[in-house]
Amino acid sequence: MKWFLWALLACGLTACVTAKEAVVEKGAVEKLGAEKPVSQAAPKEVHRLHIEDLMRYSSRFLYMGAQTALQEQHRMLALQFLEALNQKLKLSKDDEEKWSIEPRLQLVQLWLQNERLDESKTLLKSLLAHVPLAQSEQKEDVLRLYTMYARVLVAQRQYADALDELTRLLSVSPDFLPARRLQIALFMETKRWELAHIAIQTAIQRHDAAALRKLDANVFVHEKKYAEALISLQQMQRLAPNDANVPLLQSEIALKQGHEKEAKRYLKTFLTSHPDDLQVKNKLGALYIRLGETSQAIQLYQELASQMPERAEIASALGVLFYQQKQIKQAVKYFERAYELEPKGQGHAFYLAASLEWLGEKKQARSLYQEVPEGDGLWVESQLRLAGMDFVEKNFDQVQQNMLALVKDFPDESHAWILLSSSYLNQRKYQELLDYTQGGVMFKKPSPRLMLNRAIALEHFKRYDDVEATLKQVLKFYPKDTEALNFLGYTYAEQGVKLGEAEAYIQRALTLKPKDGYYLDSLAWVYYQQGNYQQAIQTQRQSLVLVSDDATMQEHLGDMLWKHGEHEAAVKQWQLALTLKPENPKSLHHKVKHGL
Repeated sequence: MKWFLWALLACGLTACVTAKEAVVEKGAVEKLGAEKPVSQAAPKEVHRLHIEDLMRYSSRFLYMGAQTALQEQHRMLALQFLEALNQKLKLSKDDEEKWSIEPRLQLVQLWLQNERLDESKTLLKSLLAHVPLAQSEQKEDVLRLYTMYARVLVAQRQYADALDELTRLLSVSPDFLPARRLQIALFMETKRWELAHIAIQTAIQRHDAAALRKLDANVFVHEKKYAEALISLQQMQRLAPNDANVPLLQSEIALKQGHEKEAKRYLKTFLTSHPDDLQVKNKLGALYIRLGETSQAIQLYQELASQMPERAEIASALGVLFYQQKQIKQAVKYFERAYELEPKGQGHAFYLAASLEWLGEKKQARSLYQEVPEGDGLWVESQLRLAGMDFVEKNFDQVQQNMLALVKDFPDESHAWILLSSSYLNQRKYQELLDYTQGGVMFKKPSPRLMLNRAIALEHFKRYDDVEATLKQVLKFYPKDTEALNFLGYTYAEQGVKLGEAEAYIQRALTLKPKDGYYLDSLAWVYYQQGNYQQAIQTQRQSLVLVSDDATMQEHLGDMLWKHGEHEAAVKQWQLALTLKPENPKSLHHKVKHGL
């Protein structure tokens, strides 16, 4: 269901319960007498009571208890009070009390939010049978009752029935705006734009209102008729010059049209006459961020922070802005403020941890990453950061334990697979790498780093066909991946096969990274396998200018010199390789003594 329809279905309960309405209808109240006032009742104690226990209280007590619970955001507690009140009213011998509408409307509102649609429908139908629309005399509570019934039908996706109910209701009371708005929202939901415009114009002709002009603009926006939408907003501004929705919607339309300067102008113009409007100011700050105008965004959010010092999200926004500017100490200051205000706020612990990690405060950063709750959108990233810290500290077993758990629940998290495979690779646990990272290659476009790590493990077992297939899969999705190009070329060269293809792959890698010594080493090895020793030596010496401390590359030059007939120079080269901690010193010692 679209946002605008749900917004009408789930309107804030506080809008239904004003101070003036916080009484039960005449005849439905008793004095509290010796009953304990709701404000002094312990919510947890009441929450444990069954509906039969609550029904021992008076109707007034239950109703006022529901209002207090709603004001304090205890919706489940309010629901219990209202359900008990509903049952109590059903048993009342006072006819006016028995058919009280207001508490039932609130009860259905809560049921709607909990998707208890059948109960809502049954209760409303019983009330509607008692108060026929034709006899309503346009009483507002009855009109609200019929509108609520239409909302329940909408929630059940019975759009045609809902529209029928609204048409009947509006024929009796054409100026009842809640019903008109729901009717328009239904036309929008079913993409009947022309009918939506007709309904809006019908209402405007009877009584022009800013809310109707706003709806008209929304319909035009959905039709992508932006010029018409702006005209509707001008009319809305005429009716409600102080309504911040006008510049906010104007700005959104300008952005949809790609007019970024115009979007800013709408917001800034409104702020000249309404400098304290926090909603518009916040929107302008977000627009500055979107446009990369960081200094203006910082200035504006600092103003907001002074006006709303208790708003954690503003402090967090400032932290992000300073972080992007690499002013990390300033970022920490604002992230600490956000964390202080809302320790469990979305992202606050994570951003503070990331900033402290940047500053080298690893211990504090680790503690904060561990505090990020699973419900936070950055929980997965916090687990990856923790694993990254463990990886740097060579706690590979811990990395493996945590990443195996993570990919079980988040199998498409490529960074987890990379950390997992890299930890096995660093421990030279090649078989475990292949066994435990198989799930990461099942996606249509797997991570190239994961695939390269698997290719290294496959090469260790000399499974060259699998190495070739793995690297070609990488190049299918990432044709400019230089590591895969070089790796595949070197794999062919090492086997002495497909040397023409090997040279082509490595030359492609060098075109993209001409100063990479390892790629030049691979190319030199192709020339060596082709018997072109002079070119191999020349290319290998170029590679060693770039990378001089690699034992294998020094050994390669020795092999090339030997084959070229320069035996004394070859032996010196092998001896140099022995000083660089080679993987197979025994083989090198043999070469020094016996040659190739």
